[in-house]
Formats: sequence, structure tokens, C-alpha cells
Amino acid sequence: FKDAFVLAEELADSRNQVIEAEGEKIIRYKLKQLNEIDEEHIMMSYSKMMTEGYISNTGSFNKLGALLKSDLCYSAGTFEDGYRTRENYTGIQDVIILDFDEGLLPLSTAKEMFADYKCVIATTKSHQKEKNDVICDRFRLILLPDTRIEFDDYEMYADFMRNVMDLMGLPAD
Repeated sequence: FKDAFVLAEELADSRNQVIEAEGEKIIRYKLKQLNEIDEEHIMMSYSKMMTEGYISNTGSFNKLGALLKSDLCYSAGTFEDGYRTRENYTGIQDVIILDFDEGLLPLSTAKEMFADYKCVIATTKSHQKEKNDVICDRFRLILLPDTRIEFDDYEMYADFMRNVMDLMGLPAD
């Protein structure tokens, strides 16, 4: 069975698909098509308020700087009813946003680490300003993956983000 599963994974990978398990007692596997991301139509959510009024919209990844420089709150995720909560998170996102607030990764190091990736690095309003008695680099790193990311729930998203930070050797907040 193990060899057959390895072959199935190779086939899925060659077709830009993943294998998903479904069911609790009897586990069945199915192929799921991965959706490639169109850089001109990435989806993000934004609002004038921190938790409500979120609008999901698409735009060009290359023009993301305008959103980042605005006074709007933004999120990689999309939310039911425009209300940003764990329960309303749809599990669908086109980008990965990493927030560096505690000085754990210098901006210059991040630029070197991600030079070969499709990404945007934007400093925050508190960059190099005193916050909690600390002056340090504070920025967001927005990565564009090859395929749309779909999570079953918020906990799966949180696990994914912890794994990303762990791979970078950094603690997740």
C-alpha cells in the first residue's frame, strides 16, 4: 500500500493536485485540483476598521504597495459577512502574510532570505519607533505562493503559519 500511495502522490504532484483524506472510520482518498494563482488577480480583504466591514477584492500583486501604504487594515484571508473572526474565516487565501514586530528578524536579513521569492516587504507604522521599550525593525512580508491556499478551518491555518515560522527558525506569535 505504501508504494502505491507514493506513486499516487507523484501522479497528483505532476497534475498540480493533492491527495486529501476524507472520513473518520473508513478513510477514503481523493485528488483535489490546486488552483494556480494569477498575479494580476490575487484576493485579499481590507477594511477601515480592525474587525468589521472587510471587503474581499482582487488586484495585481505588483500593485499591492498602494494597499500597504494606505490607512486600511488588510488580511490575506477572506471572511463571511465581512467580519474578521476565527469563526468567519473562509480558509481561502492567495498570499501569506508574516508579521515581524519583535525584532526577531532584521529587515536586511529578510531581504536577503527572500530575494529569490515573489514577495513584498513593507515596514509598519511602528518601524524603528519605540514600542514596549524596544526600537527595532517592524515589517510585514507578503509572499505569493504558486497555488491558492485552502484550509479546512482556522486551526489548520494557525498550524500552517506556525510551521512556516518554524521552518524559518523563528517563534510564531
